[in-house]
Amino acid sequence: MTEIKPDSALHYPWLWLSLGLLMLLAVIVFSLIAIDQRMISFTHLDKVEHLLAWGFLMFWFTSIYPQRGLVLFAILLTVSLGVELLQTLTTWRQGSGGDFLANFIGLLIGGAIARVSNGRLLQSIDQWLYQRISRA
Repeated sequence: MTEIKPDSALHYPWLWLSLGLLMLLAVIVFSLIAIDQRMISFTHLDKVEHLLAWGFLMFWFTSIYPQRGLVLFAILLTVSLGVELLQTLTTWRQGSGGDFLANFIGLLIGGAIARVSNGRLLQSIDQWLYQRISRA
């Protein structure tokens, strides 16, 4: 099996990848559990949540693997479609084309922000953590 190494110069890529996978798992779980719809305070809030969640995931993973943006986009888009399809199998959630569209737009925006920022936010956090641990 081929090891997938980050393209960026991170000191703790395994940590950032693990956190990203935990965030992805959280998005999937929260997308499939029963949610009290009365908590939604304005129309289409769920579309904003979809856009932000999938956009942040794309930003995060593309910050770790900047040269793999298209592959990450395809993977995350497929996972988001899978989540929408799984929702149709439940009695308490429903998948929708609008949610999938919000996921798609979020992935585009997150990928664009990661590309423009060139992963500097995650690299800065990684460097800060490395300096703190190195001093200890």
